[in-house]
Amino acid sequence: MLIKCCIKDLKLLLSERRSLLIFFLMPIVLTTILSFALKGSFDEEVSMATIPIAIVKDYDVSVDGAKIRDVFQAYMEDNDALNNSDQITEDLDVEQFFFDDFLENDQTKDVINYQVMSKAQAKKALANGTIKAIVILPKSFVYDLSVNFLSPYRNEIDITVIASPKASYAGHLTTQIMSLYFDALNERIVQKNTYLKLATAKMGLSDAMTHIGDVVSLESKATSTQETTIPGYSVMKSFTYYSIAMMAMFILYAASFSGTALMREKQDGTLNRSVTAGVSYHTMLLAKAFMTWCLVMAQMTGLLLFSRFILGVSWTLSPVMIYGMIATAIAVSGFGSVISAITMHYNNPNIPSIFQNVVIHIFALLGGSYIPVDVLPAQLAYFKVIAINGIVLDLFIGIYQSLNSAALMPQLLMLIGFGMMTFLISDGVMRRKERWERA
Repeated sequence: MLIKCCIKDLKLLLSERRSLLIFFLMPIVLTTILSFALKGSFDEEVSMATIPIAIVKDYDVSVDGAKIRDVFQAYMEDNDALNNSDQITEDLDVEQFFFDDFLENDQTKDVINYQVMSKAQAKKALANGTIKAIVILPKSFVYDLSVNFLSPYRNEIDITVIASPKASYAGHLTTQIMSLYFDALNERIVQKNTYLKLATAKMGLSDAMTHIGDVVSLESKATSTQETTIPGYSVMKSFTYYSIAMMAMFILYAASFSGTALMREKQDGTLNRSVTAGVSYHTMLLAKAFMTWCLVMAQMTGLLLFSRFILGVSWTLSPVMIYGMIATAIAVSGFGSVISAITMHYNNPNIPSIFQNVVIHIFALLGGSYIPVDVLPAQLAYFKVIAINGIVLDLFIGIYQSLNSAALMPQLLMLIGFGMMTFLISDGVMRRKERWERA
């Protein structure tokens, strides 16, 4: 009788084309979309067009040059150093540092490309979409930078960035790049101050200032950072993560489908005929659990094959993967049994719908199916343990990292224990329901 009930339920499952579409097609679609959309969150190289910007010079170099000479007259100790002021300012060409050394740096050019425009030209270009942002260098820009470099004083410099309302991200990125410029500049000012403090005591201020161009280099020095991983572990990319995350989420829809099966049979009159034929609620619940188990195994197999051959995730079939699939299917089938039992107990067909439309999405958020739990507030991260998809996610990430069954035993035992416990609870509820109806 149990085998006949299982065969009947599997035939019923195959007739539900809409449900099968959700079970198999939707996770494939969402996995593909999220994997491409969130590549950057996993530190993968994302090709991006450079941002066109305009540079507006609000300053006059000749006026700033005269003001710089006035600073020397107040600061230098004798006429010899004053006569060398032109050579010093030439050696420390702060405008060249901004345009040639910084903006023409290969790393900067990978992100932005610039044109020097008047303010009117720049605003017109921003309005018609030719550029994404305007960078306005303020009045006395060269003068203020020179004061900061050639004297112990520090003048405040405010660069204005105007971004297109349709490209706020480009404006934000341009602002960050301008901040990098000032970081590099401040580093060199610290070098200058250190040099002057030591050199002035030895050779006097005049000679120290004469040689400052040889000491403080304005050339931008390239730095590189290498990223590696723990030996034996693979780098987690977006395609890998979301193929697991969407699988862990959408197998919960199988539990929802199982939760509606008994209620549908009751509404169609099939349940009463089965009871009359001597089939117990326990047998029917067991058959539904087996149907859910088969559905979850088929789902996981299909999604793993898709991620392996279409998305290029390097899955390797291993005994621990099979154990993980079996344990996951047991947990979800037990979950489905609980939903069936609660639905029958309260005679409310809306309970599976609430689970499908509300609970699954809460689990997806808390368990890391939508976004990695690491980026959630620490208070929410604690709730991951109550989301079954979070356990499945951790398990299959470990399988992808080729961890052995001993290392993954906690997740395996939690899934199997959860499945058995939930089935026993649902079986107790259904037996009580059966006794009450026959009384």
